[in-house]
Amino acid sequence: MKIHEYQAKAILTEFGVPIPRSYALFILRELTSVFVGLFAVGLLWHLRVLMEGPEAYAYFLAQLRRPIFVALNSVVLLFILFHTISWFNLAPKAMVVRPSTPLFRTLFGAGGTIAALLFPVHLMLSGLAFPLGALEAPSYDFLYGLVGHPVTRLYLLVIITLPLFHWAHRFLYTLYNVLQLKHLYRFIAVLCYSAVLLGSAVAAYTVWRIP
Repeated sequence: MKIHEYQAKAILTEFGVPIPRSYALFILRELTSVFVGLFAVGLLWHLRVLMEGPEAYAYFLAQLRRPIFVALNSVVLLFILFHTISWFNLAPKAMVVRPSTPLFRTLFGAGGTIAALLFPVHLMLSGLAFPLGALEAPSYDFLYGLVGHPVTRLYLLVIITLPLFHWAHRFLYTLYNVLQLKHLYRFIAVLCYSAVLLGSAVAAYTVWRIP
């Protein structure tokens, strides 16, 4: 018999058995998908700012230097690093493809791996090293020229869209397991995957508009 995590927790609580710390870690681990999704949106925002011109880019860098954004990026980095560690521990199980949903499971796995490998690097550079002055931020002209290359465009599209699919799939099942929203499964699934498709469309349009 197969039961979900929330069902196991309810059974243990009913019989007065202490809930193991592993369940709290499970919830924390699954919530890392929220930060994966947030950072993917942040990358899209960064790209759109770059398209608005050098003044917008300079203002964007100035905002990143504010203490509140440095603190926020530090918190996001911690969750992203937790995602990286937990993802590679769980990858052999998470990558099992179910016959009914092979496409979504493949996108989910690819997005999780991309986020685990590349998001920490991007976040440490753009969110901390550049704003804190540890490294000099690249100039607007350099970045604008870089994103115009076809390979860079493809890279940006992949690094934004696939982690969004990872967020949607994982967040959906986090709500299913933790909040026991079984009766709202289809509704939440439509919301999550619609958000991903919208974000992917905006990312594709933004990349396509790069001169």
